[in-house]
Amino acid sequence: MHCRSSMRIVLLLIVAVVSALAGYWLGFRQAWDLSVMANGPVRGSIAVAHLKSLDENHLDNVRASLNADIDSGLIWWAELEQSPLSGALNFLSGENVLPDHLKHVERVARYRKTHASPLSDPKVTGPMLESVRKVDPELADQMVAAGKESDAAMALMIEKYSR
Repeated sequence: MHCRSSMRIVLLLIVAVVSALAGYWLGFRQAWDLSVMANGPVRGSIAVAHLKSLDENHLDNVRASLNADIDSGLIWWAELEQSPLSGALNFLSGENVLPDHLKHVERVARYRKTHASPLSDPKVTGPMLESVRKVDPELADQMVAAGKESDAAMALMIEKYSR
């Protein structure tokens, strides 16, 4: 009788592991792919705004958005590297993110190294921060702190990847 109980426990454990793997594959992996697909129209919408700005010769709008994308790429990569799950990213995503995306990180870091971010320029951020400070001083302080963290993350990525 003891042998039958042990066999049932082992069988239940096997079923649980198989169910967990199937749930991961059908759940998380599919959600990952769907989230990339769902982001397509958002990127398309941003492209429409860029094209309209280009058509109207409002190059500063496009330039600001592209600079924000460059900065965000470096900041988010720094966040990704600090994540305890970064080592499992390829397995979790089913894609070869590491090392395949490193060439993009290096390209962005090299560009930012030779082209300072205008979004970190006090001439750009100063007037905006002052207007926020008039309405909400605490929010302005939080924005300054977040800006310093972002600048530090970008500097780290530039130092590490701008070879």
